[in-house]
Amino acid sequence: MRAQYARRYIISASWEPLIKECLAQSGLDAGYIIRGTRYQPDFAQFNTWWYDEKLKVMRAEQLADFDLYTDSYDDQPLMRPARHVFLVRRGKIHKQLK
Repeated sequence: MRAQYARRYIISASWEPLIKECLAQSGLDAGYIIRGTRYQPDFAQFNTWWYDEKLKVMRAEQLADFDLYTDSYDDQPLMRPARHVFLVRRGKIHKQLK
């Protein structure tokens, strides 16, 4: 991601602490706003970021002009409003869809 963005979000169904650790290990932890699955302390309940939950975050944060990098066609609800859509495979941009 070499483009300049005012805000950089990572919105994923993956476990949020794992995302943060991967970014830190890669030296990319600065400047990202991360939303991922979070577990309650007793692990009886967790919050996930799947499908429409990602759209809710984007609306709440008023993200109207954005590019989407995804590894899943399940993110189609996010693809429609995105300016550009990039399909990522094995850590690299595989194809630009839009």
